[in-house]
Formats: sequence, C-alpha cells, structure tokens
Amino acid sequence: MITKKSTLLNVLQSVKPGLASKGIIEQFTHFIFSGEAVMTYNDEICVTHPLETKFQCSVIAEDLYKTLTGISGDSSVKLSLEDGKLCVKTATRQAKLSTEVENDAEKMIEMLGLKELEDKWIPLPEDFSKGMFLCMFSASKDMTKGAGTCVYLNGSNLFSSDEARISHYSLPKSTTLTTLIPARSVAELVRFEVTKVCLDKSWIHFKTEEEVV
Repeated sequence: MITKKSTLLNVLQSVKPGLASKGIIEQFTHFIFSGEAVMTYNDEICVTHPLETKFQCSVIAEDLYKTLTGISGDSSVKLSLEDGKLCVKTATRQAKLSTEVENDAEKMIEMLGLKELEDKWIPLPEDFSKGMFLCMFSASKDMTKGAGTCVYLNGSNLFSSDEARISHYSLPKSTTLTTLIPARSVAELVRFEVTKVCLDKSWIHFKTEEEVV
C-alpha cells in the first residue's frame, strides 16, 4: 500500500480514541490492519477507518506513529508486511516494526458484528454532536454514580446530571433510540462529525460520511 504520509497520519489519528493507555490485552494499544480497514479497540471504544492494504496484522500504535512523524516532508509511504515485520518505506529511508498476526482484539471486534449493521443505520440530527458536547459537562466523574456518569439519550432529548447540575438538549428530530452513553466516551465521540447511529444489545455505533465507524 502506497499513500502520502499526511493521509496515513490523518487516518491513524482518527482511530486513536480506541487505543488504551495501557493494555490488559496487548493489542488494545495496537493499530490493527484487517486488509480493508485500520482499527483500534480498548473494550469501551472501537474505531474503524476504511484503509485497503494487502496484509493483516497489528502493530504497536506508538511505534508506528513515531516512525511516520519522524519522516520529513509529506513523502509517499509504502506499507507492507515482510517476514512478519511491518515495513515502512520512503524514497530515502526504511523501518521495520514488530507485529502480531494472531490478534485477540481483532477477534473481539469481529464479535461486534459491524458488517451486519449495513441496513440498520438511522440518520442523526445535524446538531447531535453539539448536544452531546454541551451535555457531557454535567455528567458526574464519580464512577460510583453509575448512570450519573452518562449522557442519557431518549428519542429527541439528551440529559445529564451529577446531582449538582443538570443539562438538557432538545434535538429537532427524534432518533427513536433510548440509551445511556458514558460521558468519557462522549468526549471522544464529539471529535467526529457523526451522521448515522445504530443500537444493538450492548453497543451503540456511530458512522461518519467518510465511513468511519
């Protein structure tokens, strides 16, 4: 796969919210290349961005990001898997990074059934992210408060409260969904311009126009 350094960095930056600072499972701190997308997963947040490669592996996110940012200018970068190493090549330099082929995190992502959501997406009101952003500040940071640490989505209404403050935002159109979303996840969600939503038994999924999920 050959692409501009800036393009690849933008893709990796977009999936960073799914990285864990420390991984109970090692791959929670990895960029995962599936052949069709690059993914991250930390047991609370999963982010996938379309990216066609001719290989499947995972690599320590910090190592790959540092390698790319160390390349001067906006060079063309070739990524390939060679002898179990992720090879990063430009016209003037080359680096090889250790990879994992057997990936527990990728198996967990597969269990989310993202490919089965194709006909289940619901359009979101344009100001959904704005409403979530405004409400997340009133959610409690005390993890013993349970639902109080979340933003409550109920149709066309968003609520949050830490028992000292309460926020309410009214959306112009109902989402037809009712669920709780942890405010710490909302802080990452509002970085994206999400346009569609899908709710299953244990996860709520969002999608952008660029097919980032």
